[in-house]
Amino acid sequence: MQFLGEQKAVIGGSIVTAAGFALVVVLDNLYLNAFAFILIGLGCPNIVPVFYSLLKYQKGMPISAAVTSVTSLGYTGVILGPALLGFVAHGINISAVFELVALLLVIEAGIAKYVFCKLKM
Repeated sequence: MQFLGEQKAVIGGSIVTAAGFALVVVLDNLYLNAFAFILIGLGCPNIVPVFYSLLKYQKGMPISAAVTSVTSLGYTGVILGPALLGFVAHGINISAVFELVALLLVIEAGIAKYVFCKLKM
């Protein structure tokens, strides 16, 4: 993270991960799909630690409560995310799930860009 910086880690990681999910949808080759999942694995891991490090800038609650809130939201996503994505996959198809996750990651990159611009002011 120090090498890239927090902003590049989050925005770049989100874009790389979104590209990986998009490639999974459009590629029809086992080896290229493996490459797409490698992109997902390379892009994702640095996003959440940066979010935790950004908690020091919030002024709305004590840091202990903020960490607890973010952790609770993370666990909620871990519990509800697969169920909701499975519901979408069952109703439409699995490609729609990958497209949805790619879209959400692009939105995340946009929100991160906005947040980092606000922090620099």
